[in-house]
Amino acid sequence: MRAGGLRWPDCPIRARHPALLNQLRDAGCREFGFTEMTPLALRPLYEPEAGDDEMVILTSRRTTFELVLRRYAEALPGVTIAPNTFVHAITVEAGDGAPRVAGASIERDGKTETWPADVVIDAQGRLSACPEQLREAGAHVGEEAEDCGIVYFTRHYRRTAADPPPARATATGDLAQNDPDRKMYVEILDRTTGAAPAGYTTTNAGPLNVAVLGSRYQDFRAYPDGSVAYPAPGSNATTINILRILGCGG
Repeated sequence: MRAGGLRWPDCPIRARHPALLNQLRDAGCREFGFTEMTPLALRPLYEPEAGDDEMVILTSRRTTFELVLRRYAEALPGVTIAPNTFVHAITVEAGDGAPRVAGASIERDGKTETWPADVVIDAQGRLSACPEQLREAGAHVGEEAEDCGIVYFTRHYRRTAADPPPARATATGDLAQNDPDRKMYVEILDRTTGAAPAGYTTTNAGPLNVAVLGSRYQDFRAYPDGSVAYPAPGSNATTINILRILGCGG
């Protein structure tokens, strides 16, 4: 997943937070230059121009990017992150000629609070309810639209009545990797048919729950012997559990 396209001369991460950039690199984020992004069929026709070497895209899984960014932000002076806090609405006061945003109404631990603020930044994306709340308060909210020239395609599948409902996860990423409700299951299947081997049942073929915390993004590493391994959080902040799965001979 691409975390974002950043042109280095204009990139605030490189200019203002070089330590963050190094942490992202250490976490496996990769940088793709303009040449690497050029399709193979067009590379013989490509003639470099001044500044092309500065056209760099930083790529990673979104969870990796957000986790590194969160840890970096938490360590900055004057920064407090309030997890499990939900913003219901902005609070608006009458101003001189235009309404003024004075804070936000939030819910935390089952209680509703109002947090006052000198500045409120709405980073909820295009589905944010803030513009409509401002219009209802009498503010003029302008909008500019421009065709970006990019088209996305997707594919939808219809679930049959026999299929179990899909697991529902958060829509904004997966940072709750230590949630005790996360489960990991393994299942024994025939590599040819994809079904449980002859003589096996759901009792001994699975799905079988294993004692490691699951994750929304399982990242198994394959080994030459055909086995795969998955690192999971351990019992404390300095340990991990390794789930290793090996092939079975008939």
